[in-house]
Parts: sequence; structure tokens; C-alpha cells
Amino acid sequence: MAYLMWRVLTGLHERITISFLIVGHTKFSPDWCFGLIKKLFRRTAVSCLNDIAQVVMRSANVNFPQMVGDQEGNILVPTNDWTTFFRQHVRHNIIKGLKGYHHFRFTDVKKWK
Repeated sequence: MAYLMWRVLTGLHERITISFLIVGHTKFSPDWCFGLIKKLFRRTAVSCLNDIAQVVMRSANVNFPQMVGDQEGNILVPTNDWTTFFRQHVRHNIIKGLKGYHHFRFTDVKKWK
């Protein structure tokens, strides 16, 4: 949530809305795709990152591996440690019962009055 708030506060977005499914109603189509990967993974010898990518590719024609790094340690998709960054700037546990909410909207109030 802090990341989405930060994106609005820094002007990257004017407004962001995110909704989570209610507990018990969280089945959706990607679960099926992960199930296919899991089924093949259990029957395949995997000893490196490229082997895992092959399992994903062979699991179904709808699954495509997206490598974010390689076996040599090269980073293909740079990432940030957002948890550490936001720990310095945002008070945690500020909203009591946060897990009971399912819809959140972050808005730049100067532009959306």
C-alpha cells in the first residue's frame, strides 16, 4: 500500500484503485496455470534456473517464463528494496483492521477534488 501511495505522492499517477477478492473467493485463472507448472515440476529433474524456465515453457502453451536474472548472477530486471525504503518514511500498522478492507483508492487531491 505504501508503494501505491508513494507513486501518487511523487506524481507518477493521479489516482490508483486496487481491489482484493474477499477471502474464500480467490480462485482465478492464473491458479490453473501455476497448477500445470507444479504438476510438471514434480516429474522433472531441475538443477538450475534454466531448467525451471524449461519446465514453465513445457507446462502449457499459455505459460511463458520471464527471467529477471541469470545463472551467472546478472540482473536482467533491476528491482528496489521497497520494504526498507518505506520503513524509513511510513508508519506501519497505522490503519487498524487493514486486512478487513478490500478496496483502496489513492488520489492526488489537488487534481481530483
